[in-house]
Amino acid sequence: MINTAIVIPEAVVTLILAILVCLFGYKLKKIAFFIIWFIIGYHVGKLIPPSVFNNDQIWGFVIPIAIGILFSMIGLSVERLCVALLAGAIGFFLTIDYLGGAYTFMPNVLIAVIVAVILGCIAVAAIKPMIIFVTAVGGAYYIGLTLIPLFGLATVPFFYIITIVSAAFGLGFQFTQNKGQI
Repeated sequence: MINTAIVIPEAVVTLILAILVCLFGYKLKKIAFFIIWFIIGYHVGKLIPPSVFNNDQIWGFVIPIAIGILFSMIGLSVERLCVALLAGAIGFFLTIDYLGGAYTFMPNVLIAVIVAVILGCIAVAAIKPMIIFVTAVGGAYYIGLTLIPLFGLATVPFFYIITIVSAAFGLGFQFTQNKGQI
């Protein structure tokens, strides 16, 4: 059973942070990486089944936050590696989705891994533009992921439309705002 008292505030905070990362990721890159890795770590922590904590809601709330903070600290300490991993992850999941979403079909996974490695290498070579790319797309992903259940638009096309529009806007905004710095 979902506790709506926790889910709605989580969604609102995630949405606000995702918008900030999407639009101001390069200017606030340290904060943006902290936020991105915190959200990823938090969601990884939420995957731990409640039975591990004897269904104690306090631990179910504290552990995801602790894992989010741990992921954030790692993300801040190895910036180039994190940008490469984020770019690779984005490339991997977009490729899998483009190829039909089958994680069990080995050629799809192999192609996605190759794309991920190539994007990761490009990210290390062109770190500044890739920071904009990763923050805009990462923020847009969480904007789409948060808005879909919040407004009951539980269909895949709405997710892609929201994410693509948000990413395009975030990329354009960030490249315009950081024109002389890249």
